[in-house]
Amino acid sequence: MNNKDTMNENKEQETKTRVLSDTERRDFDGVTIDEEGDTVQVEFTPTQKEEDRSGYEQFQDYGPRVKVYHFGGSSWLSRIIMIIVLVAILAAIVFFGGIILSIVGVVILVGAIISFILGLF
Repeated sequence: MNNKDTMNENKEQETKTRVLSDTERRDFDGVTIDEEGDTVQVEFTPTQKEEDRSGYEQFQDYGPRVKVYHFGGSSWLSRIIMIIVLVAILAAIVFFGGIILSIVGVVILVGAIISFILGLF
């Protein structure tokens, strides 16, 4: 082969164009030519893994918000405050529970007495 044949072969290869596959497009880092003949600089094309990750991150932006509290590493002061709050809640339940139970007991007793009296007639 002489130099002229090599130039013709290179010219033939340069004129053959084809559309890049998705994998080739993602792996390609350079200049491409669009359909109008303009050059396009491809700076970054995300891989499938990166696209999946961005979709997951978008879901997290709109997904449920869950806050986790970890008390294992808390200080003694925060533990004491937490115990005081829990004791106060328990005391309120016992105190108001006793009052509510007393009221419900009185209503049931009054209803039973009225039912008994009306049953006599």
